[in-house]
Amino acid sequence: MLRKKVQVVVFDLSGKTPKVLLLKTNSSRGSFWQNITGSLNLNEAPLAGAKREMLEETGLSPHEIFDLGYSFEYDEFLEHVFGAVFLKSPGKITLDPKEHDDFKWVDLDQISKASYKFPSNFESFIVANMRVRT
Repeated sequence: MLRKKVQVVVFDLSGKTPKVLLLKTNSSRGSFWQNITGSLNLNEAPLAGAKREMLEETGLSPHEIFDLGYSFEYDEFLEHVFGAVFLKSPGKITLDPKEHDDFKWVDLDQISKASYKFPSNFESFIVANMRVRT
């Protein structure tokens, strides 16, 4: 049976230039940039898990979080992807030091495959960006 995970692509639409949030994993986890990711708790619904992971990893609660209807399998995992949007300033980010040691808001037109270690993170960004821009 596949273990279930969630991924959340976070957008800040409050300024003139839309941005996406990237988190840098700490050195014990590989020191790479990614979207918010995490495992679901036992019997936890994917949307609830996405909200929980976002709060745990950043301290943020979005204006809107939505199911992208997109998921993918890798190794023994099934990862369900969500988008999150801030229409007003997101506020202060508080990272969980057990997982991440840095973050950055990146202009959408500056994101590329090279922005992420894993292609699935970039593909998730593409799907979420198409949804946010429509």
